[in-house]
Amino acid sequence: MDKLDRILEQIRDQFDEEGWYCVLADSHSFNQNPDLYTDFDKGFDYKDVKALSIIDLENRLVMNSYFYILDDDSFCLMGDTTHNENPVTYKLDGISKENLIEDVKRVINYY
Repeated sequence: MDKLDRILEQIRDQFDEEGWYCVLADSHSFNQNPDLYTDFDKGFDYKDVKALSIIDLENRLVMNSYFYILDDDSFCLMGDTTHNENPVTYKLDGISKENLIEDVKRVINYY
């Protein structure tokens, strides 16, 4: 998932440029809930999970977006309320970083 890591780093850099403090984390960096997949009625299997945390220091808010890695070529962005029952699956090949950034912003604005 090196390509996803590079994309997430680019997204973090863009949010940094917009004045946000951002942190990237993987499953080794936070306590992963083994029942996390049950957040969605249909549930699904995933190989790994990564998070992009956007921190608003002034208001003491942490807004998380979670990227569930399904396989070597695809992942889901969880928390997107517009696709609650069927999370959007992104393919790494041909992904639009701009569209993904807009989706991440929609997720964090929900919280």
